[in-house]
Formats: sequence, C-alpha cells, structure tokens
Amino acid sequence: MVFPSARHLHVDPFAGISGDMWLALLIDLGLAPAVLERLPERLGLSGVTVRVARTTHGAIDAARVAVDVDRSGHSRTLEQMLEVVARGDLPPRAAGRSRDAIERLFAAEAKVHGRPVESVHLHEAGGDDALIDIAGACLGLDEFGVETVSCAVPIPLGGGTVTSAHGRLPVPAPATAELLIGVPIVGGPVARELVTPTGAAILRAVSRRSRRLPR
Repeated sequence: MVFPSARHLHVDPFAGISGDMWLALLIDLGLAPAVLERLPERLGLSGVTVRVARTTHGAIDAARVAVDVDRSGHSRTLEQMLEVVARGDLPPRAAGRSRDAIERLFAAEAKVHGRPVESVHLHEAGGDDALIDIAGACLGLDEFGVETVSCAVPIPLGGGTVTSAHGRLPVPAPATAELLIGVPIVGGPVARELVTPTGAAILRAVSRRSRRLPR
C-alpha cells in the first residue's frame, strides 16, 4: 500500500519488503515496464532478463517482476557490486542511493558473520538479481522525482525459518535484523519471511523517517 504525495512517498509494508516487491510497487505506481526491462543493459549485466507481468493474490490484482539469471552460484564482493553501479548508466541520485543500499547490505552481512566487509561474498543477495532489485528500486524512485520516502511502522517481519546459503536461519534473518536496528518492528503475522536483507537495505537507503499511516 502506497500513499504518494508530490515528491514524497509513504510506504505501508503490510505484506513485507523484498527487492522484487519494491520493483512491483513502482510498476503499480505507473513506472513503465521498459525502465526495468532495459536495466540489465544499462548496468552491463549479460544473461539477465527482467520480466514484468500481472498477477492476482486472493482478490487483489498486482504487478509482478521477476529477474531471470542464466547461471547460478554467482556471488559478488562489495567492490564488484559498486563497480557495476559506477559503470552503469544511472542518474546520480539513483546511483547514490544504490551505493548506499549495497554498502548497508554488506556491512550487515559482515557484522553478523564476524568478518571484514572486504572479505564478504554475498550469495543470494550478491547475485545479479540483487543488483537489479537495488538499482531498479532507486532508478524507479528517481524516474518519479521522489525526493523523500517514509515507511509505516511497525514493520511485520514474519516468522519461522528460511533456507539460505548458510543453512536454515531464523526469521528475521540476522542481516535483516541488523539492518532494521532502530526501526519499530513486529513479528508475524505469518510463519514465513516477509522482509529480506535486500528489501531492508533498500528501505534504509531511501527512507529517512518512519511514521504511522497518513490521515
């Protein structure tokens, strides 16, 4: 649920926050699908395709964005992720927000694994799909001229466990919990992951305040 107002965007993450949900949200706000479909080329990513479609959850129609990568096991370091953004054809504000989200994501992963950030290789979050999620979300906000973003709180995190490259982890994943320090959160209402590390990193990079729903 989104409440846009001029150059400000207020997001109510009642269904959770992930990278592809950010992209679908922007499509539902009116972002042209071609903006995302052409993003792999703008970032110089080969073998990556972005598909935009419609789907129905229950009785609700919504956009769906999928990122297809023609290889598996592709991970990147912080330096490699930032290089993709630096050489990509992105507007300055979108590039800056993308760098911020990527740096936050790596810092969180480094802390929870007790390793220097330079030695961290992201797995699920480090592939080309995460680059599309992060850069796509930031590019979409820039296309709309959104200068500020706020988020409704508390943010529902879900529950249960999730399978990752490091085995089964509790929900929220440790990196997600690290990224959301200082943000009001709540468990549930379902036993599955509602907020991913990539989604949380984008939120912290683009949102500077939290508040209840607007009147």
